[in-house]
Amino acid sequence: MYEIVKSERDSAQQSLHEARKNFSEFQADFQKEVKSDFDKK
Repeated sequence: MYEIVKSERDSAQQSLHEARKNFSEFQADFQKEVKSDFDKK
């Protein structure tokens, strides 16, 4: 039982980590786009 809970927790933490990484990359790209749009105007 404990092993199942542990592996589920590990995979949840792993996917949370992935989501955070993807989100920060997305945010960085978004800020670059906004800045370049702003520079064009």
